[in-house]
Amino acid sequence: MWPLGFVAGERYGFRVPVRVPQWPSTGFDLFLELGYWNQSVGSGLRPFAVVLPGPTPSMIRTPLVDYLTGRVSEEQAVRVRLTTTSPIFSGGGFVFQGGVATRRLQCTCQSVQVGWSCAVGQRPTGELLVTVVVDRALPGTHSVLLACSNPPNAYAAGSWTIGSYQDPLNYPDATQVDAPATAAGFPMQASLEYFERLPRNDTYGFDPRPLRNSSTLLAFRLPQPASLVRLRAPEGSRFQIRCLDQIFTDLSQVFPEAVPQAWGGVSG
Repeated sequence: MWPLGFVAGERYGFRVPVRVPQWPSTGFDLFLELGYWNQSVGSGLRPFAVVLPGPTPSMIRTPLVDYLTGRVSEEQAVRVRLTTTSPIFSGGGFVFQGGVATRRLQCTCQSVQVGWSCAVGQRPTGELLVTVVVDRALPGTHSVLLACSNPPNAYAAGSWTIGSYQDPLNYPDATQVDAPATAAGFPMQASLEYFERLPRNDTYGFDPRPLRNSSTLLAFRLPQPASLVRLRAPEGSRFQIRCLDQIFTDLSQVFPEAVPQAWGGVSG
């Protein structure tokens, strides 16, 4: 904020140093305000104001590590997806470094674009390291498919570091193209001894036809106490955002055969 006097009709300009943030919480716009109508500059009553789109930072956007299951000792597919801001030229590429849970994750590259190469290794500390070298990659969304074998022990999820580099084979001393980003990883989870979808005849309102609102009955048994439940369904399935009033845990509606007939249930 400068206490200067400006003449109407003149063209003014100034040069100012700026440090681009890693990820601004207020967008990438610049706000310019001039003058004031009150006796105080801090009053905020200004006759002139303008919003100008600022420079777009070169960074990885919408990073995602998508996976099928975190169950220990299972084979699964893992897809790493990212959106680049800058073009990548021949010899450049991507580096994906896994989190703590990937120290014993065994993966191989399954699908990359024609002209790209993919290699899987490990950091000295054991984390998974995926290196992709491209012939060229335009700004946009890219993905790499991995076939992975989960380790036999449970681990916390951790996070993956996803970046683009001019010389990815020199990682971690490679030159960045876009600033790297982090994506949530996935945990390695002990398997349940019992998890079942109950027969359709026991489910009220079950309709297997596509695009129909339906319901299903799921039953499970835990080897030890837990307080949170997360259910993932096939891609395209839809749950209500506020679904608690649609989840029934009453014994008579889930396991009616277990309710004594005197309670109004169906005897076994």
